[in-house]
Amino acid sequence: MRVTTLAALAVCHENLYEAATYFEDAIGAYEEHCDQASALDADGGKISGSDISLLADLNATAAMVHYHYAGNLLARNYWDEAKTVTKIALGLAENSSMPAEDLQQYIHELWLG
Repeated sequence: MRVTTLAALAVCHENLYEAATYFEDAIGAYEEHCDQASALDADGGKISGSDISLLADLNATAAMVHYHYAGNLLARNYWDEAKTVTKIALGLAENSSMPAEDLQQYIHELWLG
């Protein structure tokens, strides 16, 4: 929920630099959640099917956060960073409930738009 809220704030923010802060916070919240899931798995905790489904949905959300963050970086002329973030978005989409083709189309529009 925190990832989605921070991402929504970033997308709605008019100031690109302040929006970037929200994107970075959303990505940090996503990474925290992944770290917690990894710790549970490392401790021998069982991960249920619903947990896996939740992580797949969270990965889809994170893919879109990275996609929008890449757009923010492009708007601020951070080309190399935007390329890196775009690659992360594609990787997340591959490990999510989102069809990778959808994100690829969004990225095509972002870069060639």
